Amino acid sequence: MKFYKISFTLLLILSISGSCIDSSTYNNGSKDTSPSSSDTIVERISSQTRIENITTQEYGEKLAEIPEAIQIDVRTPAEFEIGFIPGAINIDVKAADFPEQIAKLDPTKTYFVNCKAGSRSMRACKVMQAQGFTNLYNLEGGILAWQKAGNEVELP
Repeated sequence: MKFYKISFTLLLILSISGSCIDSSTYNNGSKDTSPSSSDTIVERISSQTRIENITTQEYGEKLAEIPEAIQIDVRTPAEFEIGFIPGAINIDVKAADFPEQIAKLDPTKTYFVNCKAGSRSMRACKVMQAQGFTNLYNLEGGILAWQKAGNEVELP
């Protein structure tokens, strides 16, 4: 709830500051094209929150570059039991307590998120982004693409 209040307040400030005309915007009748403070704030927030769709090859490469990253498989526990990308933990995006489970994680860390085909993991990334997570990688094509590319899966 606190996050939503902060987000609402920030959006309100941005909309108010963006709708006001600052006298420094105009200089002798010509418009100043330098970014306003509200533009800078929006750019800073956008650059801090990122969801990047990556291929199976990029997933493996980036995971090797960032060994402290956390892998989350957002499929159901039954799907996870069939096989998962080595090192992944299971947090079911369909579970009613998914937002609460995600809130327990450190939003400053890097997360690699996957599901069966890529849709649920993108939905999970958006929930995580809304909770302030800043470095999110979504596996395009999910574990199906991972296996099709010849990568191994682990069994519990």
